[in-house]
Amino acid sequence: MQILAIIIKDLSQSLRTAFAIAMTFIMPMLVTGLFYFAFGGLNKGAPDIQATRVQVVNLDQAGSEVSAGQNLVRFLQDPSFSSLVQLKVVPDEKTARASIIDKTADVALIIPNDFSSSILTSAAPTSIVLYKDPAITLGPSIVRELVAQYVDGYSGVRVAVSTVTEEARLHNLPLDEATLRKVMLDYYTNLPSLNQNPPVNLTLSAPAAKSNNGEQDTSIVGRIMTGMLVFFVFFTGVFSFETIVTESENGTLSRLFSTPVHRGIIFAGKYLAALLLLIIQVTVLVVASTVAFGIKWGSLPSILLSATGMIIAATGFGIMLMSLIKNSKQSGPVVGGILAVTGMMGGLFFQAGNDDSFDVFRFLNLLTPQGWAHKAWKASLAGEQFSSIFPITLVLLAIGLVCFVIGTLQFRKRFA
Repeated sequence: MQILAIIIKDLSQSLRTAFAIAMTFIMPMLVTGLFYFAFGGLNKGAPDIQATRVQVVNLDQAGSEVSAGQNLVRFLQDPSFSSLVQLKVVPDEKTARASIIDKTADVALIIPNDFSSSILTSAAPTSIVLYKDPAITLGPSIVRELVAQYVDGYSGVRVAVSTVTEEARLHNLPLDEATLRKVMLDYYTNLPSLNQNPPVNLTLSAPAAKSNNGEQDTSIVGRIMTGMLVFFVFFTGVFSFETIVTESENGTLSRLFSTPVHRGIIFAGKYLAALLLLIIQVTVLVVASTVAFGIKWGSLPSILLSATGMIIAATGFGIMLMSLIKNSKQSGPVVGGILAVTGMMGGLFFQAGNDDSFDVFRFLNLLTPQGWAHKAWKASLAGEQFSSIFPITLVLLAIGLVCFVIGTLQFRKRFA
């Protein structure tokens, strides 16, 4: 009964103020929610990309042998690009430009009259005009890339002509315009990418999701919530032991020590109160973030493993850190600063700890208990199984135990 009374007293004291409730439950959800609503859900599914409406004007004055302009039009009309480009051929440049102004098209593509002669011979370079709606960025970029890929296919033709010309010059061989034209046409005829299939196949897709038994959530909002969960759980784990310092200053702790209650029971009650508070915090945040943001935290065993390791580590880290604080005036700036530094080292604020970061950052992450907790939750978020997360949990349990022993010895020495 004595230990239960201590647990209830400390638990109610930890949640007595609006600040404590905000830092325990509201702030993690609020920070994540700001990103969630600012970016409209943040990678909730496959990207919704509408086909870019393109009006093309083919002014190319091609000869009877090759029509690079017409081939470009056919290239953009290929069915493999139908989800990216909706092409409409119009007779003149004025019509195409007007379609951009009245919003009936996103891009106007004007093929110049010397396109064939310039692209296939050593004539002066020409320019394809791409006139776009300034409010649109992705669609015009896709069209520009497709045109560039098509034009690159003709580079070999020009290289072949240039090579034959240079070889004829070096060996003093006769070379007339008809021979060059035949080289050009032979190369062009035997280049399937210019006459049959497009040289590129552009596919846009979203990351694959796993089954419900090992659900995967690689969205930005999931990663942000992971970082916030770890940071605020460790914050709560540290400040839940602030009662020891404040009660020592106001004399409450010394009066409690003078009672028949053993000191071990007193500290055990405070430790269990912090443990229970963190269990409530993690449960509320995981459930709330699942409902509010649709985050898939992974399988139940993975969640339980990650939560257990983090709670034990956060509680041990909290009692150790608070045992080093002399008075309540130090607790705010000192503990806040240490939590901020270890949180940054743990990768909690950088896109929720991107695994593609430099090795030095991954090394720094694992120098802090927050980094290991972060690693466990990211593994669960990515749908990894029990066997992958269990070793990380063992490390967190070891960290929590070592920190608990150090903190307990420090407090025992202080109150001896």
